[in-house]
Amino acid sequence: MKLKSVLFVFFAGISFLLSGQETIKMMQYNLLYYGSYTDWCTETNNNINDKADNLAIIIDYVQPDIFTVNEMEPSLYAVNHLLGNALNVNGVTHYRSAAILNQDDGSLINMLYYDNTKLELLSQESVTNGIRDINIYEMRHLNVVPQVRFKVAVAHLKAGYSEGSLRAYAISQFMEYWSNQSDKRNVIFSGDFNLYNSDESAYQNLMQPAQGNIQFVDPVDQSGDWGDYSFRFYHTQSTHDGDDGCPSYGGMDDRFDFILVSDDVMSGENGMLYVEDSYTTLGQDGNRYNGSLINPVNTSAPSEVIYAMYNFSDHLPVIAEFELGETGIAEFSSQQNFSIEQFEVNESSIRFDLLSKLPKSGTMVLYNILGRVITNTEFSMQGRDSFTLPVSESGLMVLQICTDDGQCESLRIIK
Repeated sequence: MKLKSVLFVFFAGISFLLSGQETIKMMQYNLLYYGSYTDWCTETNNNINDKADNLAIIIDYVQPDIFTVNEMEPSLYAVNHLLGNALNVNGVTHYRSAAILNQDDGSLINMLYYDNTKLELLSQESVTNGIRDINIYEMRHLNVVPQVRFKVAVAHLKAGYSEGSLRAYAISQFMEYWSNQSDKRNVIFSGDFNLYNSDESAYQNLMQPAQGNIQFVDPVDQSGDWGDYSFRFYHTQSTHDGDDGCPSYGGMDDRFDFILVSDDVMSGENGMLYVEDSYTTLGQDGNRYNGSLINPVNTSAPSEVIYAMYNFSDHLPVIAEFELGETGIAEFSSQQNFSIEQFEVNESSIRFDLLSKLPKSGTMVLYNILGRVITNTEFSMQGRDSFTLPVSESGLMVLQICTDDGQCESLRIIK
């Protein structure tokens, strides 16, 4: 009974300490000519109302806070149609859209939608390159104090093996934009990049930029020829193996769709942290190589979601989650005996100076979010002492300091 009480108090403390941090979910999706008709994608086989009905099923399942898209008709009608028929439906009213930023060539556009009860769109602009614009949106979370700002960039690079030089040029202009920005913190880069392998110049420029420029990271750390079987869990195109008129076909064998992040988002050093293992290709169970999304039977999501994706687009959406809030050290849950100075987070340890109003001795226990003990050490101090605790894992942790006279204080740490 005593152990249960201790665990209850610990997790109640976790809940209290988490109040200043929020998690957001992002989804990136190629919409396949949403609201735009061609000789092959017609009002019959790619009808905008049918597409909205299918997308509404997917959105209801994922419930993204940020939704970035490619291949939308460059019209207010198309932007608002998706908003009112796939996002704000069945009692939902919180989604908003960014403004239209037209492409250089007047073709299909990118768009960003967001939950306005959580997020605020602060500004938006385009990086023009004479091919297809790359759109950049600055945002912040409304409920995180202190304020954490971040940017979401959205691109639809040129398709085809022979267009690698155009993809490389578009990314070179994108990276040139960042080289002139003083603030390179907390950037997400999403879109249909149409990349075939990690050796492409466009991809290498993102991963290995010129010194001093922003560096992007692939959260799932997958390099190679993405058409190979070994990358089947990350393939996003094509959901169809036969010619059904509008969608590209040939089966799942390309990783065209990405969510990349600036390197600081992987460490969380600027208040935004990628949630480990949250990157997902929705509907991809690894059994689709050179085959369709629906055959063999796909149980990776509810059947209505699988069929909605199959009927909606020839791509699959990719999803990632992010924690927003203070990084490093936060305040004690109740500051009675101790205070912290000179706090440092290193790769394999945390170091800090602990100050006490009175001579104190007791025990320090560092827990991870699941309540597992990472390290346990005894201490005895006279006013001030320095401590280094070994810790190799990352994420949210809680340091509980208990004195011999039975008083405990908890400190939130994000590494």
